[in-house]
Order: sequence, then structure tokens, then C-alpha cells
Amino acid sequence: MYRFSKKAQLQLLETISVLVVIFIMLSIALYFFYGAYFKDIRKTGEKIEATSGTVLLSLIPGMPEIRCSQGLKDEECVDALKLFAFSQYVKSNRLKYAPIFAGKTVRIIQAYPKTQEGECTVEMVGQTIFPENCNTFTVYEDGGTRIVSVPVSIYYPDKDIHYIGKLEVLI
Repeated sequence: MYRFSKKAQLQLLETISVLVVIFIMLSIALYFFYGAYFKDIRKTGEKIEATSGTVLLSLIPGMPEIRCSQGLKDEECVDALKLFAFSQYVKSNRLKYAPIFAGKTVRIIQAYPKTQEGECTVEMVGQTIFPENCNTFTVYEDGGTRIVSVPVSIYYPDKDIHYIGKLEVLI
């Protein structure tokens, strides 16, 4: 039989304790490294999300589906009557616009002159007090928490007037 000396047993115990300490230090280092790594990934994701919201803000007013046009001339404004048609079209063709609007809510809010708060509907168009009886056009609704916005001109072709509005995208 082999008999281990006390010195050998002590060295073996010392080696094992050093390995345990190194393993613990390595685990702590990996924990902080991956914590910082995932935090950086989250920040990058938020930047990409904000950028996509900004791109959407520049894309929407130029969409031919809602852009003002008189004859062959396009204007830099949003046509209120086209908004109704477009929002109905988007609801019936949700898959077509899902890559653009997925996970976002897009709405246009009339800012000036101040009007009664509420959602504008097609039924309101024929009323004599339209557009003073509502102030919000919801184009697409699919969530979102952070708001990015840009001012837009809202054109009411039946009254031939322009109002100031705000295009909001909730991302």
C-alpha cells in the first residue's frame, strides 16, 4: 500500500483550492462580461428601433397613398380623405404593410387649430362641423411605447384648408 505523506496531501489540497479560486474568479469575470455584452446589445437594439422610427417618419408623408396631390402636382402634405381610405386598406391588407408598420402605432394628430379631441371616422366627413369635431387619424395600430414625431400639414380637400398636425409613431 501506498502511504501519502502529509506534505503531498497538503500540496494536493493547495492545488485544488487554487483551482477553485480560479474557477470562481473566472465565473465572476464571465458574469460581468456577459452582463456588459447584453447591455450593449440592448442599446444597439434601441438605436436600431429609434432609427427605424425615424425612417418611418420620413417615409409616411411621401407615400402616394396619403400624399396630397392636385392634378399632376404633388404637395408636401397629408390628405385627410386619403387617410381614411388608406387606414381601411391597411386593415384589410395587414400582411402587405406588416413589414413596414409591425409593432408600431402610426397616427396623425391635428395640433392647430385646436379642435375637439377624438378619433376621426369616415362617418364624420359629411358633417358640417368636420374637421372641428375630431383631431386624430389612426393609420395603423400594433403597439409601441416610445413616441417619435414630426410636424405635418393636413389638407382637407373638401374644405380646401390646411391644418398643422403631428405625425406620431409609437415604437
